[in-house]
Amino acid sequence: MLLTPKGSQYRVSSPNLAKVERFPYVFRWSKPQGKSVAVSRVITTLINPCEGEMELSFAVSCLRESFNRVFRSLSDVVKSCDKLDNQMIALDMSESSHVVKAYFDCTPPIILERASDSIEVNLNKEISIADEFYVMCEGRVYECHETTIRDIMHSPLYIREGYSVRDAARLMDEKERGSILSTDENGRVVGVLTERDILKRVVAQGLDPRDVLVKQVASSPITTIECSTSIDEVAKLMTEKHIRRLPVIEAGAIVGIVTDRDLIRAIPAIFKRGS
Repeated sequence: MLLTPKGSQYRVSSPNLAKVERFPYVFRWSKPQGKSVAVSRVITTLINPCEGEMELSFAVSCLRESFNRVFRSLSDVVKSCDKLDNQMIALDMSESSHVVKAYFDCTPPIILERASDSIEVNLNKEISIADEFYVMCEGRVYECHETTIRDIMHSPLYIREGYSVRDAARLMDEKERGSILSTDENGRVVGVLTERDILKRVVAQGLDPRDVLVKQVASSPITTIECSTSIDEVAKLMTEKHIRRLPVIEAGAIVGIVTDRDLIRAIPAIFKRGS
């Protein structure tokens, strides 16, 4: 994730949580498309507070961290905050309101950089600690380039499906790859042969790899993914389908391949680029 040196101000407030009619209630902040958000402060504003009970949680789920803080009373909020601000605001000549603002500083900032990253306010029952209650996130929003599979994929190996498994294994060993794509006589990709395929379908069966053709043991049809797909989506697909590598396509043609190891290696780079 690439962040520009300066970002515009980010301020997003929840609806009036004291006037929510249905429980449980969830208010969710997430990153705008094509942007990354660095949340540096969370502010709770209570109008005419009183000591009552509530069940309010503040949940963070993002690449760098994940946690859930639960507040059950005004005392919990006051004791946990980094700064408290008390004000009396006159509504008219005869009436005024007591406003309490509790500031929670996020150091380092909470970075929302993936589509699935979020900050949530979860309200499990009606709040009874104030006439009105708001929660606001403050920080900076940045233009960003979301890391996609194009950024981490590598060039695949190819072999004709009529070649032997031994030929394929030698090429995989020479190039230090764990898989190879098989093609038909017209050059179209028709399957993928992996180290596991060779072990399970050739070696474990006591077969001679010189006598077994790639087309006899390669997996087909293959699952592919677009090069613009996010790393999150690829990780989810691999988990759901129990696969460890995916050919990457663009305009219908294979342009690369990505493996589970590529995803693992990408994580430190994302951390560094997003900091």
